[in-house]
Formats: sequence, structure tokens, C-alpha cells
Amino acid sequence: EVDCVVVALVGERGREISGFLEALGRRERARTFVAAVPADAAAPARVRGCLAAFSAAEEFRSRGRHVLLLVD
Repeated sequence: EVDCVVVALVGERGREISGFLEALGRRERARTFVAAVPADAAAPARVRGCLAAFSAAEEFRSRGRHVLLLVD
């Protein structure tokens, strides 16, 4: 069991990002951090999206939470 889930959706189409967010239930949304950067964003922005997800996961871990980090 994890306390929080950090998801990096990098290079996805906008409709895939919104579909993912809509598919999350209320309980899942409460414990999920999403860093999303669409496919039409510049390469440096996509890198920053990954770094934001890593930073968030590290912060939650430093607070003693069990974190699942997913990068797609």
C-alpha cells in the first residue's frame, strides 16, 4: 500500500492527459500528484516535467510517506 502516487505524463496528447485525470476516482485523486507536459511542448519543458515529478516524489518520501513514482 502506498500513501501517494506521483505520475509524470510527458509527451502525451492533451486528450490522453484529460482522460487519465477523469478516470481517477475521488480517493485516487486525493493521493495523486500529476505532472503533465503535452507532446507539443518544447523538449526542455518535457524535461522539467520529469524533474517536477521526481522532486515531488522525493519531497513526499522525505516526509515519511510511501511513494509510487510512475513516468510515462
